[in-house]
Amino acid sequence: MDKFTKKVNLKMFVGTWNVAGQTFYKDLSLMEFLFPSSLNKSAPDMYLIGLQEIVALSANYVLISSNQPKVDQWKIILKNNLDKINR
Repeated sequence: MDKFTKKVNLKMFVGTWNVAGQTFYKDLSLMEFLFPSSLNKSAPDMYLIGLQEIVALSANYVLISSNQPKVDQWKIILKNNLDKINR
């Protein structure tokens, strides 16, 4: 097995945020969340990010409406912020 594999150490960022159904714009800065100053200028190799309550918890959203537009909005916000981190 060692012939085909190589062990490497990876730095991982694992974070979660309760969005509380808020609407944010694509220029929202998440840098303090994604790249806190405590990381000592070394960006993680991998990010794992969880978002809760992307849409307001109302019967309309839970039973009828699609949350895909909000999910797409958050994908853009996260991608824009991750792109700013110098690797």
